Amino acid sequence: MLRTILICDDNAATLYLYKKILQKSNYVINTCQRAENLFSCIEEETPDLMILDLSMVGLGGESAVMMLKNDLRYANIPIIIASGRPDIKEIAERVKADAYLEKTADFDELINLVDSFL
Repeated sequence: MLRTILICDDNAATLYLYKKILQKSNYVINTCQRAENLFSCIEEETPDLMILDLSMVGLGGESAVMMLKNDLRYANIPIIIASGRPDIKEIAERVKADAYLEKTADFDELINLVDSFL
């Protein structure tokens, strides 16, 4: 059975890149460009894993993770937050994200991190 990943990032190039990389590893990828639309995207098809950009216009990744982790319908879905910020580890711990990915990481690290949850 194919596993589904929802990627939420306001940068279209990042969405495209992550989608292409993860599709090659046989994951079904859904995308969302605004965290404000995250819940409607999830309700359409509940993902097995989410990758959220930390710094998005409008509702940011920090707030989105806290909302998801406090919602019993989605609290058990693993969430990876992605950012180029140097304090990403501390933020991930504070908002109870399941993992973090530095945006400077190579693609093998992305795939290995996703594989560890799925």
